[in-house]
Amino acid sequence: MTCPPNICRAVVAGFGTAFDTLGSQARGAGDGRAVRNWAALAAVSLSLCCLPAVAVLLCGRPIASALLSQDAPTSVVRTNRYSPPRRVIQRV
Repeated sequence: MTCPPNICRAVVAGFGTAFDTLGSQARGAGDGRAVRNWAALAAVSLSLCCLPAVAVLLCGRPIASALLSQDAPTSVVRTNRYSPPRRVIQRV
């Protein structure tokens, strides 16, 4: 099974390399306006592409529970591998 971080990384890398190629071709053709347009389109598209990826990664535990029909302890064990450590703030 492919884990969600790998899928998200593949989508973002695919978009990035596509825009890199298009920008390089515009630069080689000497079209500065097209380079700026591709750079702006790449920035907006990659930002919009990352928002759903962040949402999926932040909600990994409930998604794993729902899709895999796992009980809570099993999904916690499996998703903690990919989740960043949680910080506990203690009030003094």
